[in-house]
Amino acid sequence: MGHVTRSTSRDARVASGPRIAISTTTGQELSGPLPGLPRTNVSTDYVDAVLAAGGVPVMLPLFDPERYPIVDDQLEGVDALVLTGGQDIDPSRYGQERRPECGESLPVRDAYDLRLLEAARSRGIPVLAICRGFQLVNVAGGGTLVQDLPTDRPSEVAHWQSGAPDQPTHTVSVTPGGLLAQAVGEVDLAVVSYHHQGVDQLGRGLVVEATAPDGLVEAVRAEQGWLLAVQWHPEMSHRHDRRGLALFELLVSAASG
Repeated sequence: MGHVTRSTSRDARVASGPRIAISTTTGQELSGPLPGLPRTNVSTDYVDAVLAAGGVPVMLPLFDPERYPIVDDQLEGVDALVLTGGQDIDPSRYGQERRPECGESLPVRDAYDLRLLEAARSRGIPVLAICRGFQLVNVAGGGTLVQDLPTDRPSEVAHWQSGAPDQPTHTVSVTPGGLLAQAVGEVDLAVVSYHHQGVDQLGRGLVVEATAPDGLVEAVRAEQGWLLAVQWHPEMSHRHDRRGLALFELLVSAASG
C-alpha cells in the first residue's frame, strides 16, 4: 500500500506541470511486422528533456493545415511549444531556388509548422525552437537561409559534428543580458551541433542571442513575446549538461507563469 501511495503522489506531481506541446515529423517504420508503414514520430530526447524540466509532454501529429484547418484547436490547453529539428525547409519558403546541396524537404511539414508557430504566437504561448525550428522562426520572420554551409560558407567550426551525439563539439558566445543568458549565463557555451544550413539574412523582429566562433548566428529571441530559438541540440545533451537542461527549465518556467 505504501508503494502505491508514493507512486500516486509522484504522478500527481508530474501532472501538475505545464503542458508542453512538441512538434513532430513523419517517416516510415523501418523494421517490425509492417516495414514501410507511415508514422508520426519525434526523438524521445525532446520528451525526456521536457519531463526532466518538470513539464508534461504532449506530441502534436502533423497534417495538411489547408485540408484540415484545426491547428489552433491542437493548442487548446497547451502552455508552451517546442519546435523540433528535422528536414531542411524548402527554399521556396524564403524565395530561393533549390540547389543540389539542399537536403530533403517535407512541404506539408513546412506548411504545418509555420501555421503552428503562427498560432502559438497569436495565443501568447512561449516557444522554444530547436535546429530546424530555429531556421523556421527565421523564415517566418522573412529571413533567409544558407542552403549549405560547407559549400557557401566554409569554416573550421564543425557545424555537423562527427563525435557522440550527446557530446558538445564547438562553442557559442552568449549575448549579455538576453533571454538565453537568463538560462545559461553570459558564457561561451559548448553545444551539440547537427546542421548544414544556417541563418543568412535575419528575420524581422528577431534579436541575436548567440553566435558561433565563425560569426554564424546560433540563437535568437523575439523582440515581442516569449520566443527563444537555438541552432544546436540541447535535448541531446540535457542528461549530463546542466545548461542544456536549463533551456527546457526556462521554457517550463515561462509556461508556468
